[in-house]
Amino acid sequence: MLKAKWETARGGTLIVRHLDELPDPLQDLLAGWIDAEKAGAAQALAPPRIVATASDPPQVMRIDGRLTAPLYRALDAIAIDVPPLRDRSLDLADLANALAREIAPRYGKVVERLSCEAVALLYEYRFPGNVSELARMLERAVAGMQGTRIEISDLRFE
Repeated sequence: MLKAKWETARGGTLIVRHLDELPDPLQDLLAGWIDAEKAGAAQALAPPRIVATASDPPQVMRIDGRLTAPLYRALDAIAIDVPPLRDRSLDLADLANALAREIAPRYGKVVERLSCEAVALLYEYRFPGNVSELARMLERAVAGMQGTRIEISDLRFE
């Protein structure tokens, strides 16, 4: 199944979420595929770009054993540090409104915006997760909302 995902991603992007939770044998398998592409013959389609997400920088994960040496070397990582959502409060209202508008069509709804009170409540919440947690919260809100604005009563925290 993993090899099929690799082949399907050729010429595009393979997203590996929670790289730090990937078991060592799978990390080594992925590293082997990457190394084989670097050393191998040209294919009809380029190998996939790999975008991997993790809770810590690759160097930290390598030191504490959550990232195998072969995969660490194979990734040639360009780390992009994205601070947790709780440290980016200035982005919160715009991000929440954009996510809600993106989610709404799946439920046959239109979101004008979050109410001022709902945004204020989001500012008070110290997100232990990140954007994915906010997106799940907004998905529940959009599914149950009445009208075109998300109100405080629509928000449920995990």
